[in-house]
Amino acid sequence: MDIVSNVAWGAALSDFSWLQETAVTTQKITFVAEENTSIDERSTTLTLTAVEFPDVTASVVMTQSPGTVVLEEDFSWLAYGSPVFYTTTGETRIDNWTQEQKDRGWTSSVNTTTGSGTTPLLYARQGFVKVGKTGYGGDLISPPLSKLVGTQTLTVTFKAIPYMTATGTMDDNILNVSVIGPGTVSQGQFIIDNWPVWPADAGAVTDYCIGLWNAPEATRTFTITGATAETQIKFLGYDYYLVGVGAGKNRIFIDDIKVEIVIP
Repeated sequence: MDIVSNVAWGAALSDFSWLQETAVTTQKITFVAEENTSIDERSTTLTLTAVEFPDVTASVVMTQSPGTVVLEEDFSWLAYGSPVFYTTTGETRIDNWTQEQKDRGWTSSVNTTTGSGTTPLLYARQGFVKVGKTGYGGDLISPPLSKLVGTQTLTVTFKAIPYMTATGTMDDNILNVSVIGPGTVSQGQFIIDNWPVWPADAGAVTDYCIGLWNAPEATRTFTITGATAETQIKFLGYDYYLVGVGAGKNRIFIDDIKVEIVIP
């Protein structure tokens, strides 16, 4: 912003997380703002103080318009079990998460098919989740996209990795995506075929699994047309009853879900 003054001023911001002062003169204050990727607008209060007259101050609220991201989740708040995909010790089913974790709004259907255990089949790991168990499929359901206004077209990106044992036995690897509520998906099924190639050195497996999330092959994309604030996104490991179907199991790991409004 440009100012006209015959005295020197100091400037202070109430929130430095996205807006930073770069230069202050008697004529101008220059700021650099980070891109706002959230659907919420954000603001900070700029307070000017005359250097030689500290009792002379003025404040103004500066607001940045919202961006296009409706939902972004990396599950970094989950820390159960192992980052190694085939090590199931310690992984924790969603109904055993803390209340704070449940309150983040992610849910999973109770699998009511015969022999399933009549529980949800969504499991937390180290910053990611797993859907399904041997013989039975599970799902991951997003919170409602409550920040949406009106009807929108959305792009959804996510990362997924199929389940393979330490000895190389592969699960089936079908991931179905759909919506609960308004909207239509552009692609209802993905084949998750970015199979791990386990390192010969067992000591390298942990780092390998962590790195696998960053491989380009882990990321998939689809669109939703006609989404509203009531829309929820569901990821299902093939089907709920898998006994005698293919490999009889369809466990899939999921992470880094991002939902963005498509700007016409």
